[in-house]
Amino acid sequence: MLFSQEEEDAAGSGIAAQRALADPHRHRLIELLREADEPLGTAALARALQLHPNTVRWHLRVLEEAHLVTGTKLPSSGRGRPRIGYTPVQRTSAAQEYRLLASLLAGSLADLDGGPDRAEAAGRSWGAYLVERPQPGPTPDATESTALILRLLGRHGFDPVANAGDIVLRTCPFAELARTRGSVICRAHRGIVDGALSELGAPLHAAALDPFTGPGLCLLRLEPTAAETAPAAAPTPGAA
Repeated sequence: MLFSQEEEDAAGSGIAAQRALADPHRHRLIELLREADEPLGTAALARALQLHPNTVRWHLRVLEEAHLVTGTKLPSSGRGRPRIGYTPVQRTSAAQEYRLLASLLAGSLADLDGGPDRAEAAGRSWGAYLVERPQPGPTPDATESTALILRLLGRHGFDPVANAGDIVLRTCPFAELARTRGSVICRAHRGIVDGALSELGAPLHAAALDPFTGPGLCLLRLEPTAAETAPAAAPTPGAA
């Protein structure tokens, strides 16, 4: 399985952090630093944990190597070893963690036989679930269906706009990942739209999703379904 350097670095960083926090003393150190209004020195942390200062320094060094805390020099009123105050490093946001998970899963799926097909099938299932159902009545026509797809894509961060029967996606919530794992990401997005159209009973289907057709732009091409384009059957000879 091949991952990009960015994906491997992020995964390695997460593993190092988990190992560092496996020790209860280091976990408590992080909690104390997060609760503090200012950087805390080794002496204050040692008193709080009732540990020897040298033991606390060792734990802090492990946390620094895992990029969980950072130390800065504190103002000193005398000679001797400079006082170091520690603060917690801002953890990754939930969005960043989900992005990492998406990278790992997309990388795994891309390496499987039929992985892109599986991604599109999963997208179809989610598209059928996510699309807004119209009020009871006639099946929505092409214009109404396109409007519902625009709303669906807009809710999920694609900033879509209709363009001569197709849809231009002006942003993509997974643009960086789509550049390296487009075979999976773009197929999943196409599947979402196609599943939504199928759920609506629309006279359209997602014929293709062309990535990066312009700066930051992707083109979703919609075409009439086969039933809409098929020529009328020839009358049976002798039929009334």
